[in-house]
Amino acid sequence: KPDTNEDIELTLAYGIGELTISPGAESDLVSGVATYNVPDFKPEVSVTGSTVRLEQGSLNLNGIPNFNDKIENKWNLSLGTTPMILKINAGAYSGKFELGGLALQSLEVNDGASDVDLKFSTPNLVEMDVFRYNTGASNLTIEGIGNANVSTFLFRSGAGSYTLDFSGVLNRDMVANIESGVSSLVIVIPEG
Repeated sequence: KPDTNEDIELTLAYGIGELTISPGAESDLVSGVATYNVPDFKPEVSVTGSTVRLEQGSLNLNGIPNFNDKIENKWNLSLGTTPMILKINAGAYSGKFELGGLALQSLEVNDGASDVDLKFSTPNLVEMDVFRYNTGASNLTIEGIGNANVSTFLFRSGAGSYTLDFSGVLNRDMVANIESGVSSLVIVIPEG
């Protein structure tokens, strides 16, 4: 965790594979295990002031690759309850995110063709300013948006299948702006 009084920004830059995020990092900002069978995919960590970046190494190809084995690239990460700005930039991947019980001041996810299940099963511990999700042609479910404790929810997508479930404890007014391409879009708003 950076030694600073400024707002901490954690960026996860991930390409292909399986990305799992959950609470439980105790006193750390982030902890976890990365499993990969391509040496170039080794994660790289950089800390600049209050900004922490965890990035998948890039694949450097010389000529035509010969992948006899299935490529494996899995990150299983736990986040702590330090108040933070979380940014996830990813490519074509599968993601399971449980973000309930964290202290997210803002959340931004940008991904490509993905299959993601994102949940706030319990309330976010601090007031979130903006929750922004930009995706390409994906299959995505976001559950418990009410628990995000967010003032502005922005969703942009291309073609795909999307479920946006606003269940949870709505402690304050929320503005939601949803734009989607040719897609299947289900919006769940609990009674009341």
